[in-house]
Order: sequence, then structure tokens, then C-alpha cells
Amino acid sequence: MLSFRQVDALIERGPPSVTVPCRRQILIELSEQARKSRSHTPVSRARLRAFRAALENFEGNDEVEVCGETLMEVAMYALETL
Repeated sequence: MLSFRQVDALIERGPPSVTVPCRRQILIELSEQARKSRSHTPVSRARLRAFRAALENFEGNDEVEVCGETLMEVAMYALETL
């Protein structure tokens, strides 16, 4: 069990972020599908572009870890286009 001080230290560092291991090619396909969504805001489009650029930087890595929130956002936009 965590003590009050440990919990306080976690809160001060910011919200925890869960990462999810995924295949890079699947993430690229998802981001391409998400790009076609018509419900993007300018901010979500910018996040999607940054996500795709980060995937391009991981070239050579078959499996990458992504923030769960980012993965869910991309998946949500991709599902809208189906």
C-alpha cells in the first residue's frame, strides 16, 4: 500500500501515462485511416501529424510503445471512417 507521501509525490509528477506495445505497421495503418476522419479539430489533426512523424522516426523498430491515450484517440478517429 502506498503512503500519503508516495501518493503526493506521484500527483506532483503529473498524471500517470500507460504505454502500450504495438506493431509499428499497424499504427501507421491506423493513423492513415484516422487521417480520413471528418470530425477532426485543428488540434487533433496536429496531434495526428506529430504521431505519424514519430512513427516514421521509429523506422527499423518492429514494435514500439505508445501512450494509451494517443492510441485510443487514433483508433477512435479510424473507427469513424469505417
